[in-house]
Amino acid sequence: MDYLVDAAMLMASPWLFGSYRGSIEPSLPLLLGASTLLYSLITNYELGIANAISMKTHLILDGIAGIFR
Repeated sequence: MDYLVDAAMLMASPWLFGSYRGSIEPSLPLLLGASTLLYSLITNYELGIANAISMKTHLILDGIAGIFR
């Protein structure tokens, strides 16, 4: 649930903060939100559905995404 909310908030942030008008800036939170949702769904843990990546890889991706947030 945490990742779903995190991903949803990232993807909604351009509209919540009014930065979606005529600029490229909304692309980063949309991309980060979508990728967070995707790799959360394919992580090998109790909430994952595909078990394609390890939790260690998931945490590395979390760290990389955190740099851009």
